[in-house]
Amino acid sequence: MKKLVLYLLLLPLLAMFSCLDKEQDDVPAPPGLFDRWNLVVIGYKDKADLSPPEDAHVWIAFEKQAGPAGSYRFNGQAAPNNYFGSFNLVSEGGTGTMLFGELSTTEVASTKMANTQFEVEYFSLLPKAKSYTIQQNTLIILCSDGEKLVYNRQSD
Repeated sequence: MKKLVLYLLLLPLLAMFSCLDKEQDDVPAPPGLFDRWNLVVIGYKDKADLSPPEDAHVWIAFEKQAGPAGSYRFNGQAAPNNYFGSFNLVSEGGTGTMLFGELSTTEVASTKMANTQFEVEYFSLLPKAKSYTIQQNTLIILCSDGEKLVYNRQSD
């Protein structure tokens, strides 16, 4: 009888502690974020907007990462380098806070100065990301100094 009482007392504690270590999959994903997004324009508050060079395909993709809730990975391509890293996210529907960690890139040289200059600008803005909004097929990442990275969802 004592074992049964002890078991009944410990059962709720076991259930409670088993819920403390939830996997990333238990956290609701932001609607539509985990797609591939093509950069359309970099918007500025105090100067003309900047579009990617015509021959450059600049994109970013987001994916879940095993680990703490709200921790994710990203990867993409700028002209001509690939890039990747991690970011943290606090989602509130289609809007939320986005904080990028360290950005890593490949080091492919480009013979096109426009591509290189654009890539330097783009890579300088990603770590400044502070928030995001998803509206249908458009992702807008707002940076700390007011710049906007505007992407369109890639269609299949």
